[in-house]
Amino acid sequence: SCVLLVLNSTSELSGLHACARWLSRADERPLLVLTASPDVIRLLRVLSSGRVEVIDASASPEEILARVRGAIAADAERLRRGAAWQEIAERFRVLTVKDRAVLDLLLTGLPNKSIALRLSVTERAVEMRRASLMKKLRAKSHAELIRLVTQYEVFANFGLPLPIE
Repeated sequence: SCVLLVLNSTSELSGLHACARWLSRADERPLLVLTASPDVIRLLRVLSSGRVEVIDASASPEEILARVRGAIAADAERLRRGAAWQEIAERFRVLTVKDRAVLDLLLTGLPNKSIALRLSVTERAVEMRRASLMKKLRAKSHAELIRLVTQYEVFANFGLPLPIE
C-alpha cells in the first residue's frame, strides 16, 4: 500500500506538516505527494531524502496512476523481503548454544575432528550437530550453510536488507 497526499494551495502548509509527521514515524510505506507548487516540490525533494515521491499536479492522470501503482508494487516487494528476512532470522533464533559453538568453528574452516577436540566432544557429536545445523538452517550443502550464515551475519550486523531473490 502507499499514502497519497494531495496538496492544494490552501493546504500546502498543513500538508508540509503532515509530511514532516509522516517522515518522523516508523511507517515505511511509500508517501506520494501531489502538488502544483514548484516551491513545495523543491522543498520536499530536498528535505525528504528520497522518502517522499513528489508528483507535479500537472502530470497526466496516467502518469499519476503509474506512479501510485509503482509505489504499491515497491511496497509489496518491501513486505515480501521483510517476511523472507523474518523467516531466515527465525531459523537462526532456534539455534542452541551448542549449535552456535559448532557453527562458529565451522565458519573458521576447521574439520570436524579439530572442532571435536576444541569442544571436548566426540567427532560423531560434531557430525550430528552439523547435520542438525543443516536441517535447522535448511542448507543443502556445507558451502550453502557457510554462505547463508556469512550473508545473514553481515547483513544483520550492519542492519541491511537481506538480498532475497
